[in-house]
Amino acid sequence: MDPIMTLRRKALYLVIFHALFYSVLIASMYVNFGNEELRRILLEESLKSPMVSFIIYLVSLKLYNIAMLVIFLANLIVGTLLTITLPSVMPGAGLLMLLWRAYMWGVIYNLAHLDILVAILPTLLLEAEGYVIALIGSFDIGLVLLRTRRREERREAFIRSLKECISLYLLVIVFLSAAAVVEVFTLANVR
Repeated sequence: MDPIMTLRRKALYLVIFHALFYSVLIASMYVNFGNEELRRILLEESLKSPMVSFIIYLVSLKLYNIAMLVIFLANLIVGTLLTITLPSVMPGAGLLMLLWRAYMWGVIYNLAHLDILVAILPTLLLEAEGYVIALIGSFDIGLVLLRTRRREERREAFIRSLKECISLYLLVIVFLSAAAVVEVFTLANVR
């Protein structure tokens, strides 16, 4: 399956999911403007994460390729497969996880810190695109289980949805790879 053709067929999902994601992100940035306590707590917790500490360590040693690979794999496995695609077996759960991520990003990158937002914006946009495309691919997986009544039809629809999801993951990989490169470049050059 051609991922571009799949995206064209699912253009309405593309528009709706982008609108929802960026609406929640911007609303969260606005609502949490100046909420330094919550932002501080989230940042401290994320910096305690072994993964984040490891990535910062790799960048400090100028092991950029390894840092890119670690970021890419973390975003692909944890950020996409485990928090968007897998929950989508339950209709709407992947969407809720995506919107939760948008809200949390809005807290961390709120408008009170424009310098940080400007530095991280390219990474944020690329990652968000990967996550939205992953949701487009996986959204129908749970819906087919509800829509189809007969077992044979359900199985065929599920397999068709799974194939579409896998084809869209080619684009997810492209966007998350680009995001990892930009993120490492940002970490290495912005202090």
